[in-house]
Amino acid sequence: MKFSFREARKKDEKLLFDWRNDSCVRKWSFNKKPIIFLDHKKFFNEKINDKNYHMWIFQKNNLPCGLVRINNKGRRAVINYYIDKKFRGRKLSIIMLTLMRKQFCKKFPKTKIYAYTLSENIISTKSLSKAGFNLESTKNEKKTYVYKCN
Repeated sequence: MKFSFREARKKDEKLLFDWRNDSCVRKWSFNKKPIIFLDHKKFFNEKINDKNYHMWIFQKNNLPCGLVRINNKGRRAVINYYIDKKFRGRKLSIIMLTLMRKQFCKKFPKTKIYAYTLSENIISTKSLSKAGFNLESTKNEKKTYVYKCN
């Protein structure tokens, strides 16, 4: 099995729209409302051209199976991620998050990577912990996890 990342490309716009609107993704998002395509198109075009914003497609044997988005602001980065519904239940998010943080930390050492999740999202909290992220705080329904790049 071969795992890899590639930068998102313009042709991924529809795929990422579909992933963002998946019912499970919406359920575990802070904003539960479905994404409107015109809003997604605007967001996607802004972010794909932003040098501080990275969208990496996670691939298993060259098949797209997930996405990690990273908003990098100096020594502080915030991630968002999801797995395609066809690939869920295989613990791929742990692999994806581990590979992402290693790759990201090589490019951006001394950066703290923050991940936010709903407290009741047990799968996400386990994935983040197993990928090396540490729980920093719990406030209301939100947990904050951090990974410190060396």
